[in-house]
Amino acid sequence: MTSDGIDVVALISDRPELRGADVTTVLSAAATEGRVVVTEDVSTFGVAAAQVPDHVGIVYCHHSRFPRTPSGLNRLRLAIKELADNPPDGLGRLPVVWWLQLR
Repeated sequence: MTSDGIDVVALISDRPELRGADVTTVLSAAATEGRVVVTEDVSTFGVAAAQVPDHVGIVYCHHSRFPRTPSGLNRLRLAIKELADNPPDGLGRLPVVWWLQLR
């Protein structure tokens, strides 16, 4: 749980069994847990979305908008908070694909 009250899981620190797994496996695991995936990887998750039709959402975040710097990570946190507070219809329940926005 983040300080913003969002239930998040980081693949690298919270799901070591999925490190190095193909994205279809990652998306399937997220679907099983009812989790939305946030990723920069448009091409492979686009393919995985077709292979895991019961996923509950993929949110893409472009690295140039949300660089892995302190200020970029803060923008990412704020954008995810905004998305959690005002999700598009169906996100978290249906196979919604969304681009994370800066507000």
